[in-house]
Amino acid sequence: MLKRQLRRKVQPVHRLDHRTSGALLFAFNSAACAKLQAAMSNPTARKHYIALVRGEWRNEEADFTYDEPVSVGRDNDGVKIYKNATTVFHVISSQSNATIMLCEPKTGRTHQIRKHLYNLGHPIIGDTEHGDSKVNRWWRTERNFDRLGLHCIEMTLPGVLSEVAPLGEEWEDALKREPMWSKAVVKDPRLAKEPRDFRGGSFGKTTKTGEET
Repeated sequence: MLKRQLRRKVQPVHRLDHRTSGALLFAFNSAACAKLQAAMSNPTARKHYIALVRGEWRNEEADFTYDEPVSVGRDNDGVKIYKNATTVFHVISSQSNATIMLCEPKTGRTHQIRKHLYNLGHPIIGDTEHGDSKVNRWWRTERNFDRLGLHCIEMTLPGVLSEVAPLGEEWEDALKREPMWSKAVVKDPRLAKEPRDFRGGSFGKTTKTGEET
């Protein structure tokens, strides 16, 4: 679809898990793609995710780092393979039935954030694989939130780019009636940021380095 809209070939610099929304980065040529991928592998690069999770956060610790290996597949004998995984969490706002969290993965394992939050007893709302079907159904029927509650809200590549991907109407329509929403927006104004449209030609926006993305 993106190729058809831009009328030229694009190359993904990174990917999001299925049903995860948010910031995506594409390049128009292999050289730019390689440079951006190198920038993403730099330890100073950061990706922030917003997660809507089940239940009230009652732990006194609102900022913490979670280190727990996650499964990344199976070997030839069918035994699960585990690799180290680290995620930094920050509780933005919480109420009796849900919590809004900021998540920063320090490693890039498949479903890392989803698995870590499940292990913490706060699965992501809308997660059919690692979540709570009863809770998912309530949010789907009562709040019309029929999606995975995980969104990549900001991507920062120092010296190259820093972009915020707004949550959009689907999130706001579901959360604006919740008591925690007004508090969350005050603590993290990115949650209420309005979408911007950079379209205006077939070449898109350029990064600070001049590479087309």
